[in-house]
Amino acid sequence: MIDTDGFKSLTVREYLAQGFDDDALFYVHDDRPFAVWLDRALAVDFSQRQTIEVRASEPILSGIQINEQQFRQLVCALHRIVNPDKAVAAPPGQV
Repeated sequence: MIDTDGFKSLTVREYLAQGFDDDALFYVHDDRPFAVWLDRALAVDFSQRQTIEVRASEPILSGIQINEQQFRQLVCALHRIVNPDKAVAAPPGQV
């Protein structure tokens, strides 16, 4: 997805492959996984295949903080990603 500024947001698989910097925090809010960067007041919603940038305040105020490993497990389960390093998805009906 390309926003109005011509910026292409990353897919879930692209984010998982590139990794997260040390400033990233991880939250679950309304059963949706978020990566949050406080210094930029930015959060990225990982509940859909194409990530969505949102304000950081909602996941922080109403969510539960988790660690990166828990975040990755949740995202992989949500999107049926079997091996995030190789970005291989499970066939439909299998997790």
